[in-house]
Amino acid sequence: MENNPFEGTPDDAHVPTLLDRASEFDPADDAALRALFPPPVAPGGVGTSALSAPWTEADAPRLRADDYVQRRAQAWLERVLAHTASFPQADPRSHHLVPRFRLTRYSALKGCGCKVPQHELLHWMGAMQRVRRHGADGLAGSGGLARAWRPPDDRASPVELGVGMDASIVRVLAPAATDGAPVARHDPSQVYLLSTTDFFFPLIEDPYRMGRIAAANVLSDAYALGLARPPDTVLMLLCAARDIPSDELRGAVAQSMMAGFMDACHQAGTAVTGGQTTLNPWPLIGGVAECVVRGDEVVFPDGAVPGDTLVLTKPLGTQVAVNLYQWLGEMEDAHFGACMARLQGDGNPTSDGNGHAEEVPETAGVAAASSHAGIPSLTPASGDPAALVKRGRKARLRYAPVDAVITPQQVCHAYDVAAASMARLNAIAARLMHSLGPAHAATDVTGFGLLGHARNLAQHQRAAVDLQIDRLPVIAGMSSADAALDGGRLFGLRQGRSSETSGGLLIAFGPSAADGLSSAAVAERYCRALQQQDGGWPAWRIGRVVSGSGQAHILPDAEVTEVCAGDGRCSMGIDRVRV
Repeated sequence: MENNPFEGTPDDAHVPTLLDRASEFDPADDAALRALFPPPVAPGGVGTSALSAPWTEADAPRLRADDYVQRRAQAWLERVLAHTASFPQADPRSHHLVPRFRLTRYSALKGCGCKVPQHELLHWMGAMQRVRRHGADGLAGSGGLARAWRPPDDRASPVELGVGMDASIVRVLAPAATDGAPVARHDPSQVYLLSTTDFFFPLIEDPYRMGRIAAANVLSDAYALGLARPPDTVLMLLCAARDIPSDELRGAVAQSMMAGFMDACHQAGTAVTGGQTTLNPWPLIGGVAECVVRGDEVVFPDGAVPGDTLVLTKPLGTQVAVNLYQWLGEMEDAHFGACMARLQGDGNPTSDGNGHAEEVPETAGVAAASSHAGIPSLTPASGDPAALVKRGRKARLRYAPVDAVITPQQVCHAYDVAAASMARLNAIAARLMHSLGPAHAATDVTGFGLLGHARNLAQHQRAAVDLQIDRLPVIAGMSSADAALDGGRLFGLRQGRSSETSGGLLIAFGPSAADGLSSAAVAERYCRALQQQDGGWPAWRIGRVVSGSGQAHILPDAEVTEVCAGDGRCSMGIDRVRV
């Protein structure tokens, strides 16, 4: 099979790629890629002579102090030219000239980072609770939208769990009380409808894997409530990106996301039974999961007590990793755009070689290119070269502070670990909560960050407790990168504010009287079992439950544990995973 012109360069031999896809829409499959994403084509007038022309730093201005990004862009451009050198000058496919396809080009927000900030959402919900109606009016009846989660001993409403938590649990069958005593909510005779929904914008570049991550994120809210079997049904919500310029490319991207979503649902043992599809300026994917469950199948999220031990089942730092990777990609696009401006016109983008983005011309060669009638103008599929360079300049300014603490290769590695982690289902973690508990409460860590979700969990406990966090498992390199970006204030990873997408379960484990184990021993047993059964991915004890007032705290001396792939490529890592 000939080289795939969309992925990989000779410079990538040490950078892992995640190709474990199983779909006819596989963007990593060369033949499928060519059918779904038309091969890039050099503009008319660029022939084989361009392949032998020497490339100098003046042809592609340096946006990095090292030349990693420049070499990737140059290798990509040379492969584009080699792939298309035999095409006729007026080949109609020339409008598909593009740098590497990046899904995040079509969205300004990423993943669960698109959520309304927690403080703003709480303000909205407070306003909703003040606008109450009555009974049949619906909005704020006994189980309506404005109804906050209620104490479990209030039996007036069928809503067992409502607004403010991971999912909705509504009682659909309640057995008659005997001897005047109500039936416990976790009794097997209690039957509930568990419902959850989630959707977001792309945060990685591969549409197929983005679909898998979206499905894992939708199902995660159900797993946080201990769902140990497949959901009964899943609905898919999809917005195809109107701003993707061609119908063929838009369709291929949408089909790839759909395939990834459905494949992840099949892995979970369920199926997509319906949904809704619309056009939107930005791509969007998510869904709804529902399941009818018995009371003993649910881990209700309000039973944590002082002395419990906290466990987290996935590493933190996904938002930092995907943003750094996107900035690298935008710098690479800028090199590509500068090279194309050079090929299409007489302009000569230059740089003083010191890596300053401000020195990169934004319009070099573009005016000259427009005067060549035989060269087709670039469409939005590729982006105007000047626009690519401008975005690259901004990305360079954002990325500059991390130059001294992490290499581009380590960023690519962190991105791969993040993508694999986000696509991983929390199904095994949920099942083991039942068999290796007791688990007193749980939530999943997503858009509000570790601290936001820990605080929300603490506020919903029946006991007056605080959650104290003394350990932060973080994707390798992301803690130091976060600290370099505005002193850690940009993402707030060390403070627990950084958004996560399809994150891990945060679980409060109690002691096991039957096994004579303390809560810490129960947590350690759970972590060992999860790593053995879930592909080598570790889990971590990260803190404890103490008496308090419904707050969560990350201790000032909290330990940062760096997590990387277990193949020797990352010397920083303490805990290693298989990607």
